[in-house]
Amino acid sequence: MFEWASRHKDFRKDVAEQALKQDEALLRNKATPEAKKLYSWNRQTACYYHKTVSFVRLEANKKGVLYAEINPDHKIEDLVTRHFMRRFPTYIIIIGSPRGTYLAVKNRYMGKTNLPMKQFMQRLEARLPDDKTLSDLGPFDEKTWEVYYDSQEIHERENRRLFQQFMPKKYHYLTKYEKSVWDRRQKRLIEFK
Repeated sequence: MFEWASRHKDFRKDVAEQALKQDEALLRNKATPEAKKLYSWNRQTACYYHKTVSFVRLEANKKGVLYAEINPDHKIEDLVTRHFMRRFPTYIIIIGSPRGTYLAVKNRYMGKTNLPMKQFMQRLEARLPDDKTLSDLGPFDEKTWEVYYDSQEIHERENRRLFQQFMPKKYHYLTKYEKSVWDRRQKRLIEFK
């Protein structure tokens, strides 16, 4: 019932043990402070996992390795690695974080190493042959994405009010410097100033 709670950054084993000694009906109804805490930890970690999986973009190299660097608040790196392992079963998946580097090889989760991701990638790439599919692709840089976005965007359907509705409020009132930083990271938002 609380499989995500132990991964929370503030998880305390004594609170969990105390909560699990209580009646199951009290836990289900969040009737005690300990039950509320467990539910909160569980929910926050699960939401953070889903957000991370949604926004992580894997990069590919010519050796058939898909990789990304993340810095999650909670201990979810292995879950993120397993998610992408199921999504791309024929590739090697590497997820790097400050807690270590997590590896999945061809639909098998291999575990964690304490080496930094760049150092681990160099060692791994030295042993791997080029991937047939990925080595045929040319360089895929930011200009390619710009051409793609320009070809997909329909200027007649631009709806600024709807955009403001979907845009998180924390980005509504940015200073000039913050806007310039935001614009450099999110090039497609420039038209909506």
